[in-house]
This record gives sequence, C-alpha cells and structure tokens, in this order.
Amino acid sequence: SVNEFYQRMTMYEFLNFP
Repeated sequence: SVNEFYQRMTMYEFLNFP
C-alpha cells in the first residue's frame, strides 16, 4: 500500500539522516 511505502521511505530517511 502507498501508506506502507511512505512509512518505509520515512524510516529510511530517518536512518539515513546523519
């Protein structure tokens, strides 16, 4: 679902955040 995809992306961005 789009929501899941967005959540995953947010998590990735957060982890990528230095």
